[in-house]
Amino acid sequence: MFGAGGGTSSYREIEECEVILLWGSNARDTHPIFFHHVLKGVRNGAKLYVVDPRRTSSSQWADVWLGLDVGSDISLANAMGREIIAAGLANEKFIKHATSGFEAYRECVEKYTLERAERETGVPAEVIRQTAHAYAKAKRAQICWTLGITEHHNAVDNVVALINLALLTGHVGRYGSGVTMCRVAATWARFRTACPVSSTWKMPSCARNSNGRGTRRLRRSVGGI
Repeated sequence: MFGAGGGTSSYREIEECEVILLWGSNARDTHPIFFHHVLKGVRNGAKLYVVDPRRTSSSQWADVWLGLDVGSDISLANAMGREIIAAGLANEKFIKHATSGFEAYRECVEKYTLERAERETGVPAEVIRQTAHAYAKAKRAQICWTLGITEHHNAVDNVVALINLALLTGHVGRYGSGVTMCRVAATWARFRTACPVSSTWKMPSCARNSNGRGTRRLRRSVGGI
């Protein structure tokens, strides 16, 4: 459940994913036990997408490396969210049953076109589109992150932008789908700040970082799944 000091899935589940987004994490070097499970998933047929400004050792195992510019994570995540909505790939049943605040989120990400995201992140628009479609269409998918997401002044907004993608597609609350933080100790305080334990999430306005890029939080009811 969001609000706890950890991810929503066990490491074992990533071995049975179809799509893995490793975002801001060089787990191959820094979290080798976790990456061992990632590699099992890859060998079982999962597509691995690595999002990192650096071409890390983890990216050597990736099907796609998204080498975004430093600090542009929110722009990339919001553009993926917009594309998922525009392509009709949002999990409408899950959104209706288990979340609130969708219309506000859709309005917030509407301006994050693929073309804008390419300018701000340096990642080609077609690569962003393909990544968004792969993640949304997968039966089981996980987003995994670590200090590349949390060690920013806007760490909470970064985390929220990624959680929104999971909520948008329904990739949470069931076996094999979820969000995983590879380093709980470093992430705990930020994650709890982003996702307080309560009946719903609350964010009255679109949060922005110093570059003016924003994210709005979808809200998930505790008993919604």
